[in-house]
Amino acid sequence: MNQKNLELDNNIFYRLLFLFVFIFSSECYSQEIDSLSKYEFSELASKFYKSENNSLKAFAYASSYLEKAKKNTDSTKIADGFYFLSYLVSNLSNKKKEEDYIAYNDSIIKYTKNLKNNDFYPSYAYYGKGNYYYTKRQYFNSIDNYLSAFYSVHNNEYLKNSLKYSIGLLKIRYGENNEALKLFKEVSQFYESKKETNNESYLMVLFALGDVHLRNKNIDSSYFYYDLGYRKSEKIKSQDWKPYFVLGKGIIEFSKLKYISAIDSISKSYKKLIEYKDLPNLTIADYFIGKSYDNLNKPKKAVLHFKKVDSLFNIINDLHPDLRDNYVYLINYYKSKNNTIAQLKYINQLLRLDSILNTNYKIINKKFYKEYETTKLINEKENLQVKLNKKAYLLEMIEYFVVFLIIFLSFIFRLIFKRNRKYKRIYNELIKDTKVVVKSNIKKDGKTGIPKGIEREILQKLVEFEKNNEFLKRDIKLYDLAKSMSTNSKYLSTVINFHKEKNFSNYLNDLRIEFIIKKLKTDNVLKKYTIEAIAKEIGFNSAESFSKTFYRGTGIYPSYYIKKLNEEQ
Repeated sequence: MNQKNLELDNNIFYRLLFLFVFIFSSECYSQEIDSLSKYEFSELASKFYKSENNSLKAFAYASSYLEKAKKNTDSTKIADGFYFLSYLVSNLSNKKKEEDYIAYNDSIIKYTKNLKNNDFYPSYAYYGKGNYYYTKRQYFNSIDNYLSAFYSVHNNEYLKNSLKYSIGLLKIRYGENNEALKLFKEVSQFYESKKETNNESYLMVLFALGDVHLRNKNIDSSYFYYDLGYRKSEKIKSQDWKPYFVLGKGIIEFSKLKYISAIDSISKSYKKLIEYKDLPNLTIADYFIGKSYDNLNKPKKAVLHFKKVDSLFNIINDLHPDLRDNYVYLINYYKSKNNTIAQLKYINQLLRLDSILNTNYKIINKKFYKEYETTKLINEKENLQVKLNKKAYLLEMIEYFVVFLIIFLSFIFRLIFKRNRKYKRIYNELIKDTKVVVKSNIKKDGKTGIPKGIEREILQKLVEFEKNNEFLKRDIKLYDLAKSMSTNSKYLSTVINFHKEKNFSNYLNDLRIEFIIKKLKTDNVLKKYTIEAIAKEIGFNSAESFSKTFYRGTGIYPSYYIKKLNEEQ
């Protein structure tokens, strides 16, 4: 069964706003640091801890402390400064802050790795990194740092015992229950020798002892520690650990085949686990409730809880190895229901879980102190590092792609902005003047070659043609229009080309566009028409040809023009 994660010793919830202020106020911040330089180290440290609820102030004191230490080239004080900064960001889930936390601890290690007989550094930095990687389910890195901390610690017995506890948790995950039991007993004896049995650290160890005895099937011993822990919790009025002891007792009931009692007990701890957002132990709770319902021959209720385990697995991307048969049950259940889709889904989930278990567990199984320096483990570690480097390279490529995408989108947004500004300018011009200006492709040579009388007559008839809006008729042909004007199509085409500076088709379409621009300004009913309906209203055969002609003549589309008119109505 999972343990309640050992959290870092702090309670500051740093706000993301702080990073924004820090980056964009560096000059003012620098002045603040200068003003704090007059304080001694002890004063800055005191002010730092007194400002825990004001992250900006605390950061200023920590940074001033660090700058002062660097000027004095004092390695221990420099480490103190980085410790203060890591303390500030340790509870944040933001990726950048998590990277900062690791970077600060790496800096502590860099400045203190050669210190002799220091009870705090660099062991606490390794310990902090170990806890970080534990919560991220990166157990290989977690073990590595815990062991580095254990080998570097000197006379700090409290830290040594915290490390024993943390290593014991990992040993349980890899099935080394007897070795874990030995470590937990040493930790409990330490607290008992210090007469510090009325605190949560001791409760934490009692829970671990109950868990490891349960795994070794020592039911009576397990119940003893769970019950002792529950009574201690009530004595010191600690609500944090009570639900875990209730959960443990519920699993004991399950092992005694008392399934109804098991469901009742585990369910009592369930709400608190949700409140604590303790997803790993929620998977344990749902799993044993599901198993209890299965043994009570209530498969539908069992499946409901097994599916909850699956949902939690998708969130935390890890399950304890003991919970593997959660998917075996789901696969068999849906196989019995001939539900191939659900069966395939949970087969894929089981394959994914096995892959994670192979990575997180088998690679380190039975590889603690005794074999820590063996060639085999070192080779496995190097192989894992190669894989991690490949993953880091892939992430770097993704970051480059994201940067490119941001630049590309910025370019597109800029184009859209410029286009909208251009459209607005054209619209304002159209409101004042409906004239459509189209660049002419007709070359004038100074004369048409048509008798002057006939030319004047054609021009006069074109004036009448435009005045009477005859250009709005659909499918007007040059030949038919020439015939109605008692002339031939060649003369008519030549006059239009020479005097209108456009061919017959463009002449008709531009007249239609000028007409509709003016008409839409005053005709509120027409504004409600669809583009296709407006197109047919003024002689176009399709919305597409109307829109293209409108854009060619004005530089904007009719939809935009109508939209702006309606906005200003």
